[in-house]
Amino acid sequence: MIICKFGGTSVQDADALERVAGIIRQRLEEKPVVVSSAMGKTTNGLLLAAEIAAMGRKHEALDLLGRLREKHLSEMERLGLGARQQDLTETIDSHFREISDIVNGLAILGELTPRSMDAIASYGELLSTAILEQVLESRGVPSQLLDARQCMITDDQFTRAAPLFEVTNPAIRQRHHDHHRSRGLRLQRGDHRRGARCL
Repeated sequence: MIICKFGGTSVQDADALERVAGIIRQRLEEKPVVVSSAMGKTTNGLLLAAEIAAMGRKHEALDLLGRLREKHLSEMERLGLGARQQDLTETIDSHFREISDIVNGLAILGELTPRSMDAIASYGELLSTAILEQVLESRGVPSQLLDARQCMITDDQFTRAAPLFEVTNPAIRQRHHDHHRSRGLRLQRGDHRRGARCL
């Protein structure tokens, strides 16, 4: 088994995602576990939207989210995913509805806490891995998306959380054992954490 970690620039657009799929296809015999960050500049955009909302500029924040949504949908369309595109569009839209709910809440509260920052930033990986999974499948690379929230347990130091290895390591081993006999490679979100207190 090998770990293939792709940062934001590596998955920043349709062309980059095609390159990632090609790299992974060449390494299939090594049973890769793929870890992906958010698409380039997405995390910064999400955090900026949160900051703007907390300052009371909700409509400006929602406009920014709209542009981020369009970016993800545009790159998805460039990938030519065929019948997979409708379900993926629904997934992307669902994530952005949840992000919008967070932004609306921040505008009401007028405060951006570290916990809220972690919550909104994590959606970048949710979006990128949803797209990458469908790219791989459509290019003949069977894959299975694993949710890091089910095994990556951190302390509650939001925005600078550290893994609690005594519980995280067994959870990761169990999670990958459960999928050992599953088809295809494993694709994991790069920075989607949950704390021991269940964020």
